[in-house]
Amino acid sequence: MLSIPEEILESILRDVPLYENYLKKVGTAVLAEGISKHPIFVAHRETEIALGRPIVISEMMQSQWSINASVLEEFINKKLINNVKLAHFKSVYKDPKTHACLFVVSGSEGGFAFYPYRDAIVPKEQLN
Repeated sequence: MLSIPEEILESILRDVPLYENYLKKVGTAVLAEGISKHPIFVAHRETEIALGRPIVISEMMQSQWSINASVLEEFINKKLINNVKLAHFKSVYKDPKTHACLFVVSGSEGGFAFYPYRDAIVPKEQLN
């Protein structure tokens, strides 16, 4: 998995609070409807990207980033995560009820980051 340059990560993390509640709502629906146990939000600055479905358009949100909703299964089908890296991905994937999984794409750079929802209750065992 690629790492995200610090300035790109800071940029997306400044914008996510603008639509955090919507991301949580979409992620919860993906889980509740049994679509996937692993929702992934693709954050990008491209006009269009062939990954996921658009849910946030940057111009409409006065944001630098657009967001597409995707799932782990799409990443596997498109060979963005292979079977060798799948176990590692699942081991670092955070609870989608408390964190948004972001796949951040900017030009040829990208990678995964997890954004903790501000209203999420953190289990006691994670506080230590």
